[in-house]
Amino acid sequence: MSRRFSLFCWVAVCLLFPAGCGGPSEPSIQERIDKAKRLGSPDARAQQLIRIAKEQAQERDLAGAESTMKAALAACAEVEDPAARAGVYLQLALAQAEMDNRAEGRKAAKAALEAAESIEDVETKARTLARVGRVQGATDDAEKAAQTLRAAKRMAAQLDDMSGRILVLAAVAESYHQIQQEADADSVIKEAMGLAETIEDPQEQCKAFTNLAARQHAMGKEKPASETFDSALEVAQKIADPYKHAYTLTDVAEQFAKADLKTKAKEVLAKANEVAKQIKAKDQQEQLELRIAKLRDEL
Repeated sequence: MSRRFSLFCWVAVCLLFPAGCGGPSEPSIQERIDKAKRLGSPDARAQQLIRIAKEQAQERDLAGAESTMKAALAACAEVEDPAARAGVYLQLALAQAEMDNRAEGRKAAKAALEAAESIEDVETKARTLARVGRVQGATDDAEKAAQTLRAAKRMAAQLDDMSGRILVLAAVAESYHQIQQEADADSVIKEAMGLAETIEDPQEQCKAFTNLAARQHAMGKEKPASETFDSALEVAQKIADPYKHAYTLTDVAEQFAKADLKTKAKEVLAKANEVAKQIKAKDQQEQLELRIAKLRDEL
């Protein structure tokens, strides 16, 4: 056998089996679990363990997935910030639901609810409750989900900030949609729209309409979403300051892009670019034109 042929065979083996030729090998599941358990942040630890457990479940290693989920549950309990703790418990609950462990999912959702109750900021608490309600519905706890969403809606009424109140109501509506309570979803969206119509500042009103339109689109309500987006653009025309006007139009275009309505996004960006030319402060103009160009390149 010639030296050249031997070299060819060795290269071929290395390409096919890199680990056997000193190349890097993928860490095993157990090695990844051990590494995740050593993470200093319990939040990051919980998220990583949940991710691994889902992979184990997909590979039909149900016993391993259950063990990893227990480690994730312990990490969740160590998260100090109540909003962050509620968040990781919700991730755990959803993962359990995906693995068809509804009972364990309900336990995690209950822990998330308890963590949410400890949140001091009213808006953060209300928005977290809206998420909890959605996950409770995903774990087949419809009665608890309805109670939690009603609580989030009541809490929205306590907010002095109109934009915050509308955002909470929009989150509640989307959660109702996720648990297939369409009548409640439509009712809450209608209430939020009514509040948006009372906002006097055109920039804030446009922002409110845009956020509601994005939620409607996410809920699959295409026609209402289109009408609400049109309302946002109509209100934007009332913004006198060119910088605020162009900035707001760019925000609307960004929401169009996120909704995968690229043609509409390009139209609004073109309008924003026209308005931006009227900005007198050159630094503001350049900053905004860069943002418009970046968003346009992403479409």
